[in-house]
Amino acid sequence: MKILLIGNYPYLYSKSMDKYANLLYDKLTERGHIVRLLKPFPILGKIKPSPNGLGKWLGYVDRFFLFIPSLKKAVSWADIIHICDHANAVYLPLVKEKPHVVTCHDVIAIQNACGDFYENTIKFFGRLFQKWILFSLEKSKNIICVSEKTKQDFIKLSRNKFHNNIIVIKNGMNYPFQPLKNEVAIDILEQFGINYSIPFFIHVGSNVWRKNKRGLFEITAKLSELWKNQIFNLVLVGEALTKELFDYAKSLGIESRIIQVGKISDRELQALYSISKGLIFPSIAEGFGWPIIEAQACGCPVFTTNRSPMTEIGGKAAIYFDIEDKLSAAKIIYSVLNNPELISEMKKNGYENAKQYSSDIMIENIEKLYTNII
Repeated sequence: MKILLIGNYPYLYSKSMDKYANLLYDKLTERGHIVRLLKPFPILGKIKPSPNGLGKWLGYVDRFFLFIPSLKKAVSWADIIHICDHANAVYLPLVKEKPHVVTCHDVIAIQNACGDFYENTIKFFGRLFQKWILFSLEKSKNIICVSEKTKQDFIKLSRNKFHNNIIVIKNGMNYPFQPLKNEVAIDILEQFGINYSIPFFIHVGSNVWRKNKRGLFEITAKLSELWKNQIFNLVLVGEALTKELFDYAKSLGIESRIIQVGKISDRELQALYSISKGLIFPSIAEGFGWPIIEAQACGCPVFTTNRSPMTEIGGKAAIYFDIEDKLSAAKIIYSVLNNPELISEMKKNGYENAKQYSSDIMIENIEKLYTNII
């Protein structure tokens, strides 16, 4: 089967979407398919490589004008086209005559454009762009959603009343996360200057509003009040804190607890998960929630929001809290830390839960869909 995967423009810096497309490419190639991964190539975008400001507008020219001839040529070659990120559903008019599928990772930006989240506002052009994406996505003959939550959110937003073309295929692990031996993990942590003898929690995510860094810091501050006799740190994985966020942490008196390790490799992340006291993941909204299963696969207890899809992905192995009640969240985490039996049970259940997110299972289900479509 000749499969064309349409990936993301490099200067969008969409790490999760890139991992998804690369996983599809690697696994489908392993299974004997002829696969091409096509992405818009930066031409004007090289002048100002950025997803914001001038770089964003130059990127639009690259993505929606200069990329089109390459896309048309590739479409004629393929047996089936898979648009790996729903934000690229705007390319559907060029591929709709061929068997195709779109993966929808979340509809949070579309919901945001529709005013569903008071926590964040979106500008006029951004609202138009998201509505263009929704209009395009509704025209797809086949849609993969990565969680039941994403599927239900899309159905709620969509004007199309026929939803037999939507299937849930949950993401598979894109790296073989598993617990590292202590000595191996400690060697890696020392590269970041992390003193492993001091307990630490971990958070993985960017600074976007829905990752709720402010809420994370408030929970950490409350936890420090409860855990008075214990020094602990909070390790942040991802982009560096903005001055505004760092100042907020400082206003809560927890800046000395924060260790920023930046954007790290999966191996380094595995080491952090393997030693950490727990992942604190207080997201307001997600489409899936990769860190939940990554942490569980490494034996790291997961403390996360009592909203879907966090509850859907974490299953019975995670501990949930209300993000509106920071003190209650801190008390829940603190009580678990003082319950070794519960921690042991969380780790055991976490291993089992993570097993269902196998990349092989994911690819098998996608292959079946391809066959049915063709």
